[in-house]
Amino acid sequence: MLEVRTWEAELDVWLEPFLDALGHKARRRWAPVYIRGLYGRTERKSVQPIAAEVTPGDYDQLHNFIASRSWDTAPLGAILVQTADQLVGGPDAILAIDDTAMLKKGEHSVGVAPQYAGVVGTRHDGTWKGTYHPVQALGAKCNTSTTNRTMVVKDGVATMTSTGKSGAARIYTGTVRGDTLDMASDDGIVYSGTFTGNHYAATTGRDQCTNGVDLDRVDDTTGR
Repeated sequence: MLEVRTWEAELDVWLEPFLDALGHKARRRWAPVYIRGLYGRTERKSVQPIAAEVTPGDYDQLHNFIASRSWDTAPLGAILVQTADQLVGGPDAILAIDDTAMLKKGEHSVGVAPQYAGVVGTRHDGTWKGTYHPVQALGAKCNTSTTNRTMVVKDGVATMTSTGKSGAARIYTGTVRGDTLDMASDDGIVYSGTFTGNHYAATTGRDQCTNGVDLDRVDDTTGR
């Protein structure tokens, strides 16, 4: 029991800034309960078995927490950026996280959409990607194909498509674009749903580098 209590105490500390960002009293109450359920012993992670394990008799309230209308996720994303930056640290640090594809059907699960799933090696009709792919490229340099000059990449993403590259050049601090969930932070960390293959970078201004960026420490990952 001591180990469990220690783990729960550490979880409470880690969740604190995220709960502050939620603001809503009921969400702050039920978010930790739901997360504990996800880490619990029940094999099925739907609301009913989670409620039965961690909060017996409160199924309706937990269900209302999960089924409530869409939240503003931007404040949570900002906290996530800060947390990742604290873990990585340093202006030249790079954090590359491969996605976890969960094959699902239906239209109501958060994030479900037809997209590439590495676990099956092809596009799947109902895939949910469980992680973002942050890359911090502050101070990285790349050579442009037109002027052969070197420029500093302020905000970098890794993508192999021309659409992704041009889109990355238009990412502004604190924004989220469409279903790729791209977001650039004040610290130059970019979350990209097109992180795969050859690595490129783009600035948030007019200049755009499409000739590759020196991200040798980043290995290719499976993605779109």
